Amino acid sequence: MRTRTIPASLTAAFAAAATLLTLAGCSKSNAGSQDQAITQAVQAKLNADPALQGAGVIAAAQNGVVTLSGTVSSEAARTEAAADAQVPGVTQVNNQVATNTPANPSTAPAANTAMMAMKAQPRHEHGAAAHGAVPPAMQATPPVEVEDGTVLHVRLSQPLSSSTATAGQSWDGTVSSAIRVNGEIAIPQGASVSGTVVAADSAGHFKGQSRLVLKLTQLQYNGASYDLATNEVTRLASSRSTRSAETIGGGAAVGALIGALAGHGKGAAIGAAAGAGTGTAAQALTKPAEVNLTPETALSFTLSAPVQVVPAASVH
Repeated sequence: MRTRTIPASLTAAFAAAATLLTLAGCSKSNAGSQDQAITQAVQAKLNADPALQGAGVIAAAQNGVVTLSGTVSSEAARTEAAADAQVPGVTQVNNQVATNTPANPSTAPAANTAMMAMKAQPRHEHGAAAHGAVPPAMQATPPVEVEDGTVLHVRLSQPLSSSTATAGQSWDGTVSSAIRVNGEIAIPQGASVSGTVVAADSAGHFKGQSRLVLKLTQLQYNGASYDLATNEVTRLASSRSTRSAETIGGGAAVGALIGALAGHGKGAAIGAAAGAGTGTAAQALTKPAEVNLTPETALSFTLSAPVQVVPAASVH
């Protein structure tokens, strides 16, 4: 009986293809270990930062998103913690670190807040008010407190990009989900919000990651305005070094596969070198990734201080 021998070139090609498929299948199983590595790297930077000594800031990573918690002595320390969380592999930083310093008053005293709601209503010089009867919509309504830790879900009303935005720039949006207090709507869906760009960094050629850091600062509805103190939300673009490695490595693997089919083992080596060179050239021509947020992009901010508001349902 005659035995057929499989050419060595095909054997090498099949082995290379099987290796690529195996690596792809392992990527999902490595997600958990990658999050663990990110958590350890961020925590090490936090623990070593002199500005955060004794603060006890805790980091936790899930699917590349790092959440920071704890309490620090100043706003500068909060910003420092967010900067420490930016390690390779991180795509977003959710800074929920609180400060010991009192935040700016979110609203005027209760009486003044109630008066703002009253001023938003049309005044009638004649009729029931002239006879001492105050319309229900103009009666002073006691404010309610929205607790710190409450999450405000908002949607952008404008585009923002790390390539064009500047620190201190304002942005606008709307509340996408109503906030209730004791079963009553305190902050209505559709209420206007505004915030500031804390930082906007555009990555240079073959350097780092583009970054966009946003903060929510104000809420407006029913003619009243309320100052807000919230966490910072950080969006990061894909890392230039990671993309470089993927592009160059991918070119080498494909080159090796083609080389093996064309020229046996020697061809595989030549193909790998050529593929790597092609990947490097392609990467050199590729612009660094930017953070681009389109209108209607969903963002979530956590209150770091309580805010007193006049319930939306009480003003008609």
